[in-house]
Amino acid sequence: MDTFFLLLGAQKAGTSWLGRVLSSHPDVFMPATQEIHYFDTKHGFYDKNETLRRRLGYVAQRLAKAEIEAPESAADIVELRDQIEMLIGADSDDAYRAFFERFGKGFKVCGEKTPNYSVLPHTAFDEMARVYPDTRMLFILRNPVDRFWSQFRFHADRAEKSGRRLSRFTDPFA
Repeated sequence: MDTFFLLLGAQKAGTSWLGRVLSSHPDVFMPATQEIHYFDTKHGFYDKNETLRRRLGYVAQRLAKAEIEAPESAADIVELRDQIEMLIGADSDDAYRAFFERFGKGFKVCGEKTPNYSVLPHTAFDEMARVYPDTRMLFILRNPVDRFWSQFRFHADRAEKSGRRLSRFTDPFA
């Protein structure tokens, strides 16, 4: 690997889109699971293992279904499972680097996307740079009003799909 990058920024600012674009490039490796949360877990802002264990359960269901319905896709799901299992155990900088050395082998560029890193203290950024000294940090921002409306629409859509209403935000008399 020649280059390591971290993709971070505000929610609803385009990090998922840029992550998809970057990971589609044949020279770029990004983990199949989004948002590793290594550094924010390390600094006490998040519990990556809880989230990753939940994802692992979902992946196990997908794998069981794929083995029956679409065996040709099972290899990709096994790779995803293996990545998540290794990330759950990644509790040191050496383990974090070992993850990228194993799964990013043969790629020129490796990186990960965890937007929450953007709110970490400056000491965390120093630490990120120590893990990979030539780390490139891609920080995405967005017009705050556009970002707010995008976030609002996201939550409104989720509420509608689950049968809830956002009346406290949309009805001034609620």
